[in-house]
Amino acid sequence: MDEIEIYNDEAERKLRKRLVQLIHEKERVVVDYSFWNRDRRDQYKQLIEKAGGKWKLIYLKVDPDVLRERLKIRNKRFDANAFPITEDILSTYIKGFDVPNGEGEIVIEN
Repeated sequence: MDEIEIYNDEAERKLRKRLVQLIHEKERVVVDYSFWNRDRRDQYKQLIEKAGGKWKLIYLKVDPDVLRERLKIRNKRFDANAFPITEDILSTYIKGFDVPNGEGEIVIEN
């Protein structure tokens, strides 16, 4: 396991712990996270329900060409939230994305 994976795993452990804590405190929480596959989405749904919370899955459906245009603009920035996404990276993400279907999702088309 390389260093970035170690950091990602630790960050996700902290995210899950904090999520459960906030649910127990009856706080409303939005988890803005890359839920690329259904298995991971299901894991979080179960975690939320087990902690006594209720989940909503919001799917922001965007055409790949719109994503490309937005990334052209974003890739010109040099801040912490503008990690450059190449066409190859975008294609890999698109191919690997499990589109929510029949998961109780709310679809917002853009």
